[in-house]
Amino acid sequence: MNWMDKLERKWGRHAVANLSRYFVLAQVIGYVVQLTAPGLMSYMNFDMGSILHGQLWRVVTWIFTPTASLDVFGILFLFCVLMWGSSLESMLGTFRMNVFLWGSVILCDIVGAIVYVVTRILLGYGFSPYLSTYYILMSMLLALAMCMPEGEVRLYFVLPIRMKWMLILNWYIWDIRWFVYSRSELQVMEPEWESLPAF
Repeated sequence: MNWMDKLERKWGRHAVANLSRYFVLAQVIGYVVQLTAPGLMSYMNFDMGSILHGQLWRVVTWIFTPTASLDVFGILFLFCVLMWGSSLESMLGTFRMNVFLWGSVILCDIVGAIVYVVTRILLGYGFSPYLSTYYILMSMLLALAMCMPEGEVRLYFVLPIRMKWMLILNWYIWDIRWFVYSRSELQVMEPEWESLPAF
């Protein structure tokens, strides 16, 4: 019996069933708040300086920050998260899914606090990173692909594709986006070679 089984025996009755649905509901509430009262969203974001000044609710309310735009692809993403969450919870169990999601939130809070402290020491001012549940929700896809790599999903509800290829496709698209974005940023900072004198 490992430590997770001991924790589940002791605290398993307190686990919230279908927790990924509540995370999706938090996203929907975040969209509604952003559309109806955009100024209120600034009080929900993770800001370590404000947390240190007494706004402790920001430790949890950043999960309401919308991860994508409210369009067809954003709604499709939320539906996919619902399916991933229910599949992963049926494989892992309710308690382990709670540990997975709430542990991710706590780790994001810890990393945000570390980034704030390090930038405060090194730069003289604290920088609070923009926290969103996007990577937590996408890590459910990673966990699902690791648990059942030969499982099949329907890309856009039409094309059958294996989970391992879906994961590789997702990483490939993400890396291409990151590379193109970072290259465009570097090109702005590159000197103009034509203006330099020739040797």
